[in-house]
Amino acid sequence: MPKAKQRMIDFWMTVASFLTDALVLYLTFCLAFWVRFHSGLLQVTRGIPAFLSYQANFPVAILVMLWIFKARGLYVRRKLGSGIRPFQMIKSVTFGMFVLMSLTFVYRDVSYSRLLVVVAWLLCVVSVLLGRKCLGELQKFLYKRFGIKKRVLVIGVNDLSGKIVRGLEKARDFYEIIGVLAESAKVSFLDSKIPLLGTLDVLSEVLAKERIDEVVLAVPELEQKKVVEVILACEREMIYFRMIPNVFEILTSQVEIENFYGVTLLGLKPFPLEKATNRFLKKSMDVLGAGLGFVLISPFFLFLAILVKRSSRGPVFYKQERVGEDGRTFTMIKFRTMHENAEEKTGPVWTSREDPRRTKIGKFLRKYNLDELPQLWNVLKGEMSLVGPRPERPHFVNEFKDRVPRYMSRHKIKSGMTGWAQVNGLRGNTSISERIKYDLYYLENWSILLDLKIIFRTLFARENAY
Repeated sequence: MPKAKQRMIDFWMTVASFLTDALVLYLTFCLAFWVRFHSGLLQVTRGIPAFLSYQANFPVAILVMLWIFKARGLYVRRKLGSGIRPFQMIKSVTFGMFVLMSLTFVYRDVSYSRLLVVVAWLLCVVSVLLGRKCLGELQKFLYKRFGIKKRVLVIGVNDLSGKIVRGLEKARDFYEIIGVLAESAKVSFLDSKIPLLGTLDVLSEVLAKERIDEVVLAVPELEQKKVVEVILACEREMIYFRMIPNVFEILTSQVEIENFYGVTLLGLKPFPLEKATNRFLKKSMDVLGAGLGFVLISPFFLFLAILVKRSSRGPVFYKQERVGEDGRTFTMIKFRTMHENAEEKTGPVWTSREDPRRTKIGKFLRKYNLDELPQLWNVLKGEMSLVGPRPERPHFVNEFKDRVPRYMSRHKIKSGMTGWAQVNGLRGNTSISERIKYDLYYLENWSILLDLKIIFRTLFARENAY
């Protein structure tokens, strides 16, 4: 639940940043017009133009600036560190103003004051930075109000790990240092304020015992095999991983690089859906799609419910616990397709091609993916998405998380009614390793167009639908 609260705060803070920037830019353009033509600070030689002629084009200018801000990563939540990025914002505002000034040379239907753009640039730099500073303070307040802090484990006892620890202490509004693991038994941690939890050999036990959100590996010379073991251990527990790279990794790696209080950190690039703006787009699509779906198919939905009820004894809907985003469980709803108490003797097992537990109507519903329609309610509740990795039962998740590399990565986003693996025939009792490859492809290459493609292909997906 702390992760869900943190993600909700980060999401709405990103939305607030976008809306605040838009409002600040509008007010700044208005103020720049007053300073240029009405304040008396600057000479007016060609008369005062109509304010409405400028105001009519403010929305276009604001959209251009917001697009540039997004393209330059100002709405991307940082994994480590906190606060605003003044230099990046100044560069973004400056570049945006150059673009706007260039447009004034192209669009000549109205004569624009270039000096007004210069005034707007000076005011925008100050106002945007001030707006972000206020939002940063609000974020700190909300984190403190809800008791949200990222719990960080540092691996390594050396000068670099010391810098990381000091940096985390400076950002104590956002981070709590759980402790340090030494890379071997030959070293000891000198700072008594930070507990030494043992050596790298007990990493799995520490991750399972402590509620850790991020791990920072501060041993650049650690052998590759052990680095991979650390990464996989973190993924099994759905913990974000960072490391200090060696020179070769900095020059050749395609992963994300970040500077944290003077220390270069290397981490896996975030998935597209870890960005709040993309989450907002996907959430909007889910709400709109599920809402329209309920309205359009409600008569057909009722007809199927009657068929299920008359097919065999038992309820219309089948409710089952599944594992979703962040490893949290939720109750997934489906049309019942099997006889009542079908797993009473067998326990949790995969459905087979000629499974005798299915009802006649259940076989039809599964073949045409109609048994999943009630999950539109799960989508509207925010427990699922229209498209995403299919959720599994806790029994199978606990079995696969230790056996299948990167299995838990699929739980970084909401589970879906349908997914890339399913439309490619990987459902039911098929290769879990192959299914994970498709799930990871979806995570790494998400787009609205890919979601629409998967939804369309779901209408015709029949392979292994039993």
